[in-house]
Amino acid sequence: MTYLFVDTNIFLHYKFFIELPWQTIFNDEFEIVLAPVVMDELDKHKRHQNPKIASRAKKVLAKIEEINTQPGSYPFRYVFKRPSQDTFDQHQLDRKEQDDCILASMLEFKPEHPGDDIILVSNDTGPRFRAASLGIDATKLAEEYLIPIEKSAEQKQIEKLSQEVAKYKTKTPKVSLCFKDGAIRYEHQMKEILETTEEFLSQRMAVIKEIHPPLVWEDPEIARAKFAEELKSQPKGTLLGEALKSSKLLSAFPQFNSVSKEQVENFNKDNNDFFGKYEHFLRKQFTLNVIKSLSLPIAIQMKNEGNIPAVDIDIWLHFPDGFDLFSADNYPKKPKEPKPPYRPKHRYDTGPMFVQNIGSLYKNGPGNMPKVIFNAPTIRKTNSYEVDFHVKSLKHFQAHDLEHLIVVFPSYEEIINFTIDYKIVISNVPEPIVGKLSIKAGLAI
Repeated sequence: MTYLFVDTNIFLHYKFFIELPWQTIFNDEFEIVLAPVVMDELDKHKRHQNPKIASRAKKVLAKIEEINTQPGSYPFRYVFKRPSQDTFDQHQLDRKEQDDCILASMLEFKPEHPGDDIILVSNDTGPRFRAASLGIDATKLAEEYLIPIEKSAEQKQIEKLSQEVAKYKTKTPKVSLCFKDGAIRYEHQMKEILETTEEFLSQRMAVIKEIHPPLVWEDPEIARAKFAEELKSQPKGTLLGEALKSSKLLSAFPQFNSVSKEQVENFNKDNNDFFGKYEHFLRKQFTLNVIKSLSLPIAIQMKNEGNIPAVDIDIWLHFPDGFDLFSADNYPKKPKEPKPPYRPKHRYDTGPMFVQNIGSLYKNGPGNMPKVIFNAPTIRKTNSYEVDFHVKSLKHFQAHDLEHLIVVFPSYEEIINFTIDYKIVISNVPEPIVGKLSIKAGLAI
């Protein structure tokens, strides 16, 4: 949020305050704050010798009173409390000076709104210099917002005709950046992982070990004896019972159906190796889960609201320091899950039959098409981050999604809000287009 302390001269000599494009000027949500001394000055100007100034002061005061009776109708607030004498003394300000009174109000307002921008808007040089010495941001409005000098009927007619001619002769792209919902401000909440690494490992390793237990070797003689006992339970005269009892299968079957001691030892060794690899895989998976919980995906869109296409577009984004920045292509990938060893079913089991996947015979087949990213960004790390995009063209009244970028914060304690500055250079637009995108990040409660 940006809070604007507007000086008296802005209310009197510029376009009516509710008609000024404050959000466009400051690239942020805003609220106009009226200091008590400014209200006093406007009251005095109701009786100004210049009827135009007196009329403007009355109009402004009437609108302020209307807004005050309709809360929420316009982002505006009036500060009723006048600054204390301690504030004037501490910062060597003079209560008799109107500009010092505004600055004192701002100094008392600032601690109540940490993290927000608080700006003095005045077209007088003195107050802006004084504000800078106190660590207060100050700016002036462009001359284009000044109340125009009264023109003759002939001049007005000439300007009207000139504007109509320019409307048909001048066509240009109107390109800007925004987030996917069209806003220039994006809020994102991340969920903290409270589980420890060891808790994550112990729970999942217990499941894996239960799914893949070790093999237990059984002496063939003991197995044969068990098998003989089972045959005795077969009803007399049944085809299966008589066939088994009268054949050599009685002595051969248990040996054939059991795994050898060597197979058991080899499998259990491979299975233990698999558990070690799986624990390593889980550690990587947990690290990736933490990275994901600290990640903030950024989807930026370029739109052209002009009346002709934009051609040969270069986009520069500037990110501050304090985190890692990835493109979607170089973001950490999911680790490969290890496969368990083949579990033999009998002593002659040499493993699964090998079947060649026909699709894998063709390296460039449909299932193996190489990934091609058009208009991929270039990310350069200095003390901050510089990101470049290039887009060949963007038709009028259309939008283009830039490849996603992903911010990864170092820890939950180091999650910050930040601003992305951007510049767009277009072949058929004479001046670079500059702007800002704001991001507010935090932990979900």
